[in-house]
Amino acid sequence: MNESTTRTILQEADQIFERTLQSATARAISLETGRVIYIGQGIARVSGLPGIQLGELIRFANGTLAMAFNLDEDEVGVVLLGRDTNIQAGSEVRRTGRLLDVPVGEELLGRVITPTGAPLDGRGGLLNLKRLPVEREAAPIMQRAPVNVPLQTGIKVVDALIPIGRGQRELILGDRQTGKTALALDTIINQRDQKMICIYCAIGQRNSAVAQFVADLERHDAMAYSVIVVAGADETPGLQFIAPYAATTIGEYFMEQGRDVLVIYDDLTRHAWAYREMSLLLRRPPGREAYPGDIFYVHSRLLERAARVSEEYVEKFTEGKVTNDTFDASSGKFTFFYDNALGLNLGFDTINGFGADDRIVTTRQIFDSDDNATIGFGSNNVLDLSGEGGPKSSDGFRHPGGQIDLNGVGHNMLSIDFLGQETVNGVTYYHYGIDG
Repeated sequence: MNESTTRTILQEADQIFERTLQSATARAISLETGRVIYIGQGIARVSGLPGIQLGELIRFANGTLAMAFNLDEDEVGVVLLGRDTNIQAGSEVRRTGRLLDVPVGEELLGRVITPTGAPLDGRGGLLNLKRLPVEREAAPIMQRAPVNVPLQTGIKVVDALIPIGRGQRELILGDRQTGKTALALDTIINQRDQKMICIYCAIGQRNSAVAQFVADLERHDAMAYSVIVVAGADETPGLQFIAPYAATTIGEYFMEQGRDVLVIYDDLTRHAWAYREMSLLLRRPPGREAYPGDIFYVHSRLLERAARVSEEYVEKFTEGKVTNDTFDASSGKFTFFYDNALGLNLGFDTINGFGADDRIVTTRQIFDSDDNATIGFGSNNVLDLSGEGGPKSSDGFRHPGGQIDLNGVGHNMLSIDFLGQETVNGVTYYHYGIDG
């Protein structure tokens, strides 16, 4: 290569460099950082971060995410959403600028995920999915529709005695090992070919129990229309706290597409324990039995999101079209099942405290007293025995008591026997057995 050729190449390179410098624009990026003051037991206290929002995600140096939970004058209290490995006092934290959210979409069907969207089933990551905040406003009252479509649990005594509608909230209350989770499992299995999306949210459950639940769903081909959200007993209280909100957001995505959704929380008592633990560790004022004063609001704002929405509400999200031709845009019914809610344990009226429309009670005494499994119903449900079950009752269940002809809904003759009643904290429960 001669001197002239070399000079030409250098001149061309210099011109390219000059053009690049002239076209480049520099911009400053504001990045707020802070330092860890205390770390331990699933929470941390952080200094700095003056512009952080309540509920915003922050990231530790090891990549662990946390959520801003307390905004104090001199520090920020955060709850960890992962392990605190290699996090210590003095470690750097950074704002992410986004509120806690969860991935949503059709790709979630058949998957087992954490409340933050991380897969637990070993089937690969969930990439390029739309994300929605876990805390969202409930549908306005004026954009809700009457609850008049039944949800069949597949358990004849439940379907016969109380009408459960798509869009209502149902409390399953009872002692340990009396069949609450089994009732929820049977309900999910019974939704096969019913155009229903089912979401099971396990809060503080043993991993082995969740694995068995998933195996039962797979054995009955129910995972194709189900999503499992898991925050196990060995996870941080922060992850257990956000689990039902994340599951609700996933359900709302399908509801806004005109789909029917069933969400099961198992269970809200453990959710209340997680919230109490977080609050005490972050020095929030305790109330009755050390629960924070806003414990009822924590659950009521969650359950208020259950609704059957109007066609206009669905059209707002779908621009007049639904994502699947097999679903009607006038659907959008969001049903909640949740068991062992905190209210009755504290002596408060569970229905008033958490917005339950009905409740199913399983008791150890009645459960062990007869060969047939039995379920108790709160006195408010007995009103439905008059046949006033309304539009949310199936035609075969309109005439209660004695022999009920269930052939119209694919069942045989059903005999319901009155087994007795009991009064607990001023509420009368009527117990019925079932034959047939």
